[in-house]
Amino acid sequence: MTATPSRTVARAGALIVALTSLAFLWWVAEDRGGNLRTLAILVSVTYAAGWVVYFCLTGGALRTALLNCFISSGALALALGLLELPAWLGLIDYRLVLPPSRHLGFTRIKPWADPRNVPDAELIYRRPPGGRITGETIGDLVYWLGIKTDRRYTLDVRYDSRGFRNERDLDSAAVVLVGDSFLETGLVRDADSLSAQLRQRLGGVDVANLGLSGYGPQQALAVIRRYAVALGPRLVVWFFFEGNDLLDVPRYVELTRDWDRTLNVYHGFGERAFTTNVLRHLADRLTVAPVHDRPDARTRSCTLDSGRHGSPETIYFAYPGEPLTIDELGALGVTEALVESAQRLTSAHEITLLLAFVPTKFRVYYDYCSFPAGSMAGRWRPNDLPARMATWSAAAGVPFLDLTAPLRRAAERGDLVYFPDDGHWNPAGIVVAADALSAWICRSGVLPSDRSPCHP
Repeated sequence: MTATPSRTVARAGALIVALTSLAFLWWVAEDRGGNLRTLAILVSVTYAAGWVVYFCLTGGALRTALLNCFISSGALALALGLLELPAWLGLIDYRLVLPPSRHLGFTRIKPWADPRNVPDAELIYRRPPGGRITGETIGDLVYWLGIKTDRRYTLDVRYDSRGFRNERDLDSAAVVLVGDSFLETGLVRDADSLSAQLRQRLGGVDVANLGLSGYGPQQALAVIRRYAVALGPRLVVWFFFEGNDLLDVPRYVELTRDWDRTLNVYHGFGERAFTTNVLRHLADRLTVAPVHDRPDARTRSCTLDSGRHGSPETIYFAYPGEPLTIDELGALGVTEALVESAQRLTSAHEITLLLAFVPTKFRVYYDYCSFPAGSMAGRWRPNDLPARMATWSAAAGVPFLDLTAPLRRAAERGDLVYFPDDGHWNPAGIVVAADALSAWICRSGVLPSDRSPCHP
């Protein structure tokens, strides 16, 4: 049957409306590369719009077009069902079959949500024994804040049989370091890690690195109990990062309160599903690098003077300088109780426990950089957390080392001791921390004379 002119015009109008509406939806959905729900809706609408286009372009009867739509959609649903069945039965995890880009896996996926890691009811997760992560990554603030950059960092991180970043297995260690990503230090080489730098300064004594990204105070105590004591150290250093360790306290409670639910949320069928992981891959491809810093990046940045290293450098801040909240003060009380438990445990084994305070990049640099006009960071001021912790530690008899002062001295000299687009120490910052820690160890005399260069 030949289409009448009015029908042709109607089809053309419907076609134009469908294509225009579809293009508009994809254009206005700025988070299509990061929000899977938005992306799923866009894909579904696109599929439906494709059939609208087909209906408009086909010259056949509407009944035939609808039958084709029904058969094709049914076949697609059946294919998806067959692909999803092994994931639903727990036979396939499509996160492993269709893994994300390496930089996404290291900087955007929470480690307890990464299927390559080992779920642990007490530690939330562990790295797989003997694992290795290689490739390239971006700074952890790039996606978070929307930073324009083409900077990439080389990844080559090796783990021992316990799942910690050590070049070799250690049966014993004079010094054990416990903490989070400041110890795992994914963006630096093995030789530049804090444990390696400290070992060099202490004359080659074994230093065990038992820190992993995302570990908070509860996990630190568990690591000391499960792993550190067995190594027979003379010193355990607990690194407390002010940026997120207080936030980790309630998060740990939430994740461990109902472990079966947590496993289902992060490793259940919805996460393993083929459809979910195809959408993630599509989201990865649709995530467009910003052509200029987005507002969050600009308002959380400052520019360092050229100092001793040449041209000015823009750095970005993850964590603000703000007064402690009621919730944070409560988390601080929990942390103090955990440190006291760790001290009782280590003292029972004749081990010294040192609490080391790791400051945020903002606390180190706020006096030594220029903030853009209208910057939110320019209105921030550091809180009194290190002073609070120093006072409590003195009263509790827990040795305390605040790393703020040596890092600020380096910043005052014009040194860059944190990565510009990442919240962690760079190799220069690790050197500052290693120098300060080795100096404390020498002053304290915790290592016997035959194991330390600090003594004649």
